[in-house]
Amino acid sequence: MIGRAGGSRRDVLLIVFSRVFRNFAAGFLNVAVGLYMYTELHYSFPLIGSVFGAASLAAPFLNLVFGLTSDVYGRKKMLVIGNSLLVFSTIMLLLSSSYYLIVLASMLGSFGLAGGTVGGGVGGYVAPMQNALLAEKAPPGERTRYFSLASVAGGVSSSVGAFLTNIPDYRTLFLIGLVISALATVIVLFISESQSRKPAREVFRFRSGRNIAKFSVTGALNGLGQGLVTPYFSVLFKSNYHISNGLIGDIMGAATLVTAFSLYFTPYLTKKLGFVNLISVTRGVSTLLLGLFPFIPGIVLASADYFCFTALRMLSLPAQQSLMMGMVTENERGAATSVNQASRLIPSSAGTFIAGYLFADSFELPFLVSVPVNLFNIVFYNLFFRKDERKVEF
Repeated sequence: MIGRAGGSRRDVLLIVFSRVFRNFAAGFLNVAVGLYMYTELHYSFPLIGSVFGAASLAAPFLNLVFGLTSDVYGRKKMLVIGNSLLVFSTIMLLLSSSYYLIVLASMLGSFGLAGGTVGGGVGGYVAPMQNALLAEKAPPGERTRYFSLASVAGGVSSSVGAFLTNIPDYRTLFLIGLVISALATVIVLFISESQSRKPAREVFRFRSGRNIAKFSVTGALNGLGQGLVTPYFSVLFKSNYHISNGLIGDIMGAATLVTAFSLYFTPYLTKKLGFVNLISVTRGVSTLLLGLFPFIPGIVLASADYFCFTALRMLSLPAQQSLMMGMVTENERGAATSVNQASRLIPSSAGTFIAGYLFADSFELPFLVSVPVNLFNIVFYNLFFRKDERKVEF
């Protein structure tokens, strides 16, 4: 996939390798932190919701800061700083079990962030820099293939990381997370800096404002729908099916692996069906499976349902990223991604807070609320992008 990149091949590889290491850490941290609060610290669902909700509230702010400043001061520099925050957050988990430090660590590391590890993993605020750098290095007609490559590689590493939750000692897991996240940071130092800069005086001026607004609306609906359920899956498997931490890690790791390999087909399906048709079909079926999840008896069938709706929900992600990069000006790509992420994460944090209380009373209710929100998301993709997708090279 990267053979045609010419002089940018090295940078593409470094971006992908950095994502691989970061997502490897994300694979087990996203599972372990929730289980750590539930099994080791004996937090209630509302208390866990407050931690994950705080992380979701901090994420939009971090996304905006990193996205806007990366277009002005350099995407490589801001990516190094962003990766470093995950290092500091794992240090906090190692140092103390204080509720307030866990909240701060979750805010800096975005633990429990709705969206899963394939879509960005722990610390989703690095996505604006990663995506903008990748889009800059990739030929326009090959962007979807490059985004698919990065997503597949990141997803596979996430799934491998999730299997590490078979290690029973949380401190050991956090220590491994510290080392791996530090490696992800060091790799970025060898990437050549972005040549596309935006004047500081124009940081809040957007030539692509109309298109950014469209992606913000769909992002908001997606964030709310996922925030209601996604951060809680590791805890739900534990509380409802009473299985071991290791088996939970195996299930979530396998689901991430299935999802990662499904992304390999995104470029082909995008060319065959078109972006809007692809997202309508895959997310429509995914939403149906999500609504069925709380009514499925037994861990085997529940796991199969989880595998399917996770893979289908994420299948269109590389095409969506490519479309957005093609619809905004080059020196606003970091800002566009950050605004899109912020618009997704603010409603997501509200959903996560609310779901903590809903789950305390009803296992089914958060899923039933999530279904119509996800369906509206599909409707708006059709309204906003059916004409625009014809103008963009994927």
